[in-house]
Amino acid sequence: MIEAPATRRLAFRSHPDLPWLVLSEGVLAELLLEPAWCALPGASAGIYGAVNVRGTVYPVFDLLPLCGRPPAQGAPLLLIETGQTGAAAAIHGEPRVGVWQADSATLDADSPLANFVFGVGTFESEPACHFDHRRCFRTLGGGDDTA
Repeated sequence: MIEAPATRRLAFRSHPDLPWLVLSEGVLAELLLEPAWCALPGASAGIYGAVNVRGTVYPVFDLLPLCGRPPAQGAPLLLIETGQTGAAAAIHGEPRVGVWQADSATLDADSPLANFVFGVGTFESEPACHFDHRRCFRTLGGGDDTA
């Protein structure tokens, strides 16, 4: 089996007990440390608000409730933009740039994150998943995946 080359990528976490979520190469991201977001009553599971960034309103999603944990209220946000769509993810701590190494393993199909990852591997020697942000946006109602 040919091992995939290690690459430098940006990654974030929703919780210290969850794996790093590694963004695809070329995805734009911006850290919002003290975001002024507002709640969206009646929003779908995983979407818990919206944030206005320089005149553009983005949905705010939180993966913790999907993993059976309480929402990450007051957490910093990582704005992830792809073409014409974007969304902000509630994150634990600061995102990091580091070494991503994919492997041939797969994420357990019962994992609540299984629908949002391309594959698994390591990020700076810790468990990580290649995050499918487009599918996440589409599934949680934050946009489409055509960009």
